[in-house]
Amino acid sequence: MAQPRTNLISHVSDKGMETIEIMVHTAANIPLIENNLPFCFVTGQSKLSINSKDEVEKPNATVPIEGQFPVWNDILFVETLEENALDEELYILLIDESHNKNIAEFRIPWDWFTPFYQYHLELNINLGRKTSETLKLYVSLTRKSSALAQKEFKYYGLELLLTHFDNPVSQKLSLYAVARIVPNYLNYKNTFLKSAESSVMFNSIFFPSPAKNNFKAPSFSMEGRPQVTLATRASSIPIWNHSFMFTSKEEKDAMFNEKLDPAIVIEFFTFSKYNKMWSIKNLLGWCKIKLDQRCGNQLQEDVTMTGLRTEDMLIETDGSLVGQASKYLTAETILRMVPEKCPKKTLNLETPGSLSVLDSYYYEDEIRKNIDPVYLQPKFKNRKHDPVKVNPTPRVVHSPRPNEIMPKVVHSARRNEIVSTPRQNGNFLNYLKPNVTDFSNVKIREPDRLLLFQRDDFSEIPIDYRYAFLSYQQPNNTDLEGWIGYYTNLLNAYKALVKKMNEDIVLYRQQLRNLELSNNQLSSKMNNFEDKKQALLKLAEINETDKAKLNQSFIEMKTRIAIKTNENVVLKDQVDRLRRELERRKEAEAEMKKMILVQSSLNNELDLMRQRLAKAYGLEDTVRRQEIVIEKLEAYVKRLNRQRRADNRGSNYFNINNDDFSLEI
Repeated sequence: MAQPRTNLISHVSDKGMETIEIMVHTAANIPLIENNLPFCFVTGQSKLSINSKDEVEKPNATVPIEGQFPVWNDILFVETLEENALDEELYILLIDESHNKNIAEFRIPWDWFTPFYQYHLELNINLGRKTSETLKLYVSLTRKSSALAQKEFKYYGLELLLTHFDNPVSQKLSLYAVARIVPNYLNYKNTFLKSAESSVMFNSIFFPSPAKNNFKAPSFSMEGRPQVTLATRASSIPIWNHSFMFTSKEEKDAMFNEKLDPAIVIEFFTFSKYNKMWSIKNLLGWCKIKLDQRCGNQLQEDVTMTGLRTEDMLIETDGSLVGQASKYLTAETILRMVPEKCPKKTLNLETPGSLSVLDSYYYEDEIRKNIDPVYLQPKFKNRKHDPVKVNPTPRVVHSPRPNEIMPKVVHSARRNEIVSTPRQNGNFLNYLKPNVTDFSNVKIREPDRLLLFQRDDFSEIPIDYRYAFLSYQQPNNTDLEGWIGYYTNLLNAYKALVKKMNEDIVLYRQQLRNLELSNNQLSSKMNNFEDKKQALLKLAEINETDKAKLNQSFIEMKTRIAIKTNENVVLKDQVDRLRRELERRKEAEAEMKKMILVQSSLNNELDLMRQRLAKAYGLEDTVRRQEIVIEKLEAYVKRLNRQRRADNRGSNYFNINNDDFSLEI
C-alpha cells in the first residue's frame, strides 16, 4: 500500500471555486471483464469536466489495480465554479483500463453535500443479471468552499496536525487515524473506547436513484463527527502528516465549555480487508486532548497563534499497540486556533522545534487533587516538575536507540523555562548527567591565549545551531567557577547539537524517502496518463456530436413534432366524437333499462289479468248452470202451481207430501 498524499490537502478551495475531496478506500464485487480480472481505477469528475474535452484531458484518477476487491487508498480532488454549484453534479467513475470500459458510474448533485462535513459512504449499484452481488465502492467525501463557516468566539475553527508515533511499534502496521471532538469524553470513553465499539460506519447509498435525505448531515451527538485519514503504509513508525479541521458550530460550542467535558479524541484503527461489508474498525489505541479552559487559554494567546505542539502524548491501549524498545507509545500532534476566514496554509512540519509546548499540567500537586491533565504523558517515579528557569534554547528532540537513555527537554516560550525529565528504559530509571571535568587544579591561561568561541566563527552556521553558543557569556578571568560552568554549558550545548543533528538527519532521510515515494507515484501516474486520457476521451465521445448534425436532427425532430401535433389534433376530435357517441349510448342504455323495468311491471299485471279472466270463464259456467236450475225450478213451480190449482178445484184442503217431492237438476 502506497503512502497517502495527505500533504496535498487544503482546508479551503481557491477563491471563486468549490472543491470536493474524495478519499477512495476500497471496492468490492467488481465483475469479471470477459472472464478476466478487472484492472480498474477510480476517477472523479464534475459535469462540466465530463462535457468539456479540455478538462477531460486532465484526468483526476487513482492508480489502476487488478482484482475484484482492490484497495486504492488514494485521494482525489474535483473542482467547479462556486456560481455553478447549484447546477453541478459530481461524477465518480469506475473504469477498467485494460478494456477502456466504464464499469460503474455514480452521479450525485453537488449541492446535496454539506460544506466542511466529511461523509463516509458505501456506494452501491446493481450491474444487472450478469452479476449476482452488488458492486460496492467505499469513499469519504468533503465539500470545501473558499471560506470557512461563520465566525464565532473570535476564531473560525480548530486545526489539528497528526504527524507520527515518536517511537516504533513492535510490528509493522497499516493504521487509520480518526479524529473527533466529543462533548463528554468520560461517557464516550466508557461507552465506546473501553468496549472497543468505536468505529466509523459507512452509510449505504443505492444508485442509480439515490435519496437526498441520505446526504443530510446528522445532528451532533455523543460520538461527535469523525474525520478519517487514509491508511498509512505498513511500517513500524506510522506516518500520517494529516491536518484535521473542526469548523462546525456544534463543535465550536463544545470547545472550552466548562459545563461539559469536551476533548479531541484521536483513535487508531488497523486496516482490514473486505468481508461481506467494510468499515474502519478494530480499535488498537487512542489519545485525547482535553479542550478545557486551560487548553483554551494557551491556544488563544498571541504568541501561540502559530500553534502548540504536544510533548510525549501517551497513547492509551489495551495492549494491542506495543512499542519495540519502550513500554509506552507516544504520538506528536500540533494544534492551533484558526483566526483567518480563508486560511491558505495548513500546519506543517517545517519548523516544529520553534513551536511552544502545550502544557499537560501533569504535576504532582494536581495529581493529588485528582485533576485530569490536558493530555496524558508517561509516568515516571521521582518525576521533577519544578521548572528550572534558564535562557531559552531551541527544542531538542532525539529518538533514542535501544538501551539508550536521555533526558527530555521541554521548552515553553510563555514561561521562558525548560523542564528536564528522564526517559524510562525497561524497569530502570537513569539520568543522563554531563561529564564535568574537575578544573580545580587547572591554571587559567591569560585571556589573549584562550581559544574562545567568537561570533564570527558561526556566520555560516544555521541559526538553530548557532543560537545555543551565542547565548552564553564569558565570565571574568578570575572566576574559576564561572569558567567551569561556561565550559560545562558549552559541552552540554555540543551534546544537544549533536543530538539535534542526528534527529535532523533522520528527519531529512524520512523526507527524502517520502519525496522518492511521491516521485515514483508521480512517474507511475505520468506513464498511465495517455491511456487514461484516451479512456476518458472515448467516454466523452458519447456526448460529442457535430453541430450541423445536431441542427439537422433538431429540424427533423421539430417537423416530426409538428406532424405528430396535427395527428394529435385529429385524434383529439375523433376522441371527442367517440366520447359524445359513448355518452349518447349510455343515455339510451339508461332509457332501455327504464323501459325494461316498465315492461316487467306490465307483464306482471298482464299475468294477473289472465288469472282473473280464467276465473271469469269458470264463473260463466256456474252462472249458466244456475240459470238452468232456476229455469227448472221455475218450470216446476209453474207445474206445481197448475197442479195446486187443479187440486183446489177438487177439494178445499191442499197437502204436500215431502217424500213425494224431489227435484232433479
